[in-house]
Amino acid sequence: MAEFDAITGLPNQAQFWRLLEGRISADAAAAEGGRGLAVVALVLERLHEIVDLLGHEAGDRALRQVADLLRGACGEGDEGAVAARIRGSEFAFVLDAGGGRRQVESFALKLHALMSGPLHVDGRDFFLEPVLGVALYPRDGRNADALYRSAQGAASGAGIELDEAVHFFSASRHTELGQRLTVEAHLRRALERGELRLVYQPKVTVREQQLVGFEALLRWTNPELGAVSPLDFVPIAERTGLIIPIGAWVLEQACRQMQDWAARFGRPVKVAVNLSPRQFHQKSLLDTIRRCLSQYRVPEGSLELEITETALMSREQEVDRLMREIRRLGVDLAIDDFGTGYSSLAYLKRFPVSRLKVDRAFIRDLGRDEDSAAIALSIVNLARGLKLQVVAEGVETEAQLAMLREMACDEYQGFLFSKPLESADVEALLGRPA
Repeated sequence: MAEFDAITGLPNQAQFWRLLEGRISADAAAAEGGRGLAVVALVLERLHEIVDLLGHEAGDRALRQVADLLRGACGEGDEGAVAARIRGSEFAFVLDAGGGRRQVESFALKLHALMSGPLHVDGRDFFLEPVLGVALYPRDGRNADALYRSAQGAASGAGIELDEAVHFFSASRHTELGQRLTVEAHLRRALERGELRLVYQPKVTVREQQLVGFEALLRWTNPELGAVSPLDFVPIAERTGLIIPIGAWVLEQACRQMQDWAARFGRPVKVAVNLSPRQFHQKSLLDTIRRCLSQYRVPEGSLELEITETALMSREQEVDRLMREIRRLGVDLAIDDFGTGYSSLAYLKRFPVSRLKVDRAFIRDLGRDEDSAAIALSIVNLARGLKLQVVAEGVETEAQLAMLREMACDEYQGFLFSKPLESADVEALLGRPA
């Protein structure tokens, strides 16, 4: 019981650790640097579905089937491979790597193919979705703990893909993973510590250069990390669900700022706020919008929500109802980064949007790339036919602006007119005579 897993009969974690340490010691002591070793971490992502559907006894039977398959895989080659059950749906292998990386690759790919087939349990076929991480001794770790952690890290994303779900450990990816986890840890406290703030990028008309509103952009400065790019922290917030409270805070801050500016300057100021896909599908979104509009007395037509194409591509009927509810609250809707999606254009006719934003990737190459100009012109013409406004993002040169003027684009934003401004600088801009 101290050495073997009670259900599968495979070596357990304690025995695997001793075996791995023994192999490392023997390899290190061998002449000419030894043969080399590899450790493979195997995670069966969907093994839990058997227990969920058929119960724990069926889950144990499935584990015994898996163990038989793994024993067979170890006996097929000359790698001297040994399989063990670490915990739950996680298994591990130690094998000789005297044949070099190709030998290890061959073993990992065969193992992945073996575990990707159907597992037959109580008259049903289950697909376990195996993910493998591979670490090589001594490059990826010089002791059992470091080597196995490297294999685990590769399986969880800090690796280079050999196949769809076979990953070799990568030190650089491991470093990136560590950095992402550090950013995530700080981001979880950023709201309560008051580290987030909004800046506002002006939107102006292409023809008259007249100020028509602002886009609220999120910024984060952390005492330890410094200024963190939205390109780094927004995807982490989206993946972890932190985007929900952060997005609600952004919406509330923007509405509070709109109320303040309206009181100072005696007129409403239009502000656009980005909604992430995860935030857009949050059930409490309508209540949050309603509360902010009421609490800060935001005039109808002053708040605009920008939504990416990808957020609109699933659950079309639900999305349609949600967007119409938002419009009934007096909030405008815009499609952000238009032209980068892969969707049908039918939604432009169906959904109640009022504005398209041409992605900066097409604007950047205006004057240098005929394809970008053709795409930008097509978007402008499409919008005009549908009676929608068009905003060009990322305008930085007079040449780009001149081409947009020829296309009859409505509005633009970008460094040519202004970088994103702190709220105090916005007030200076709003205070200028029209």
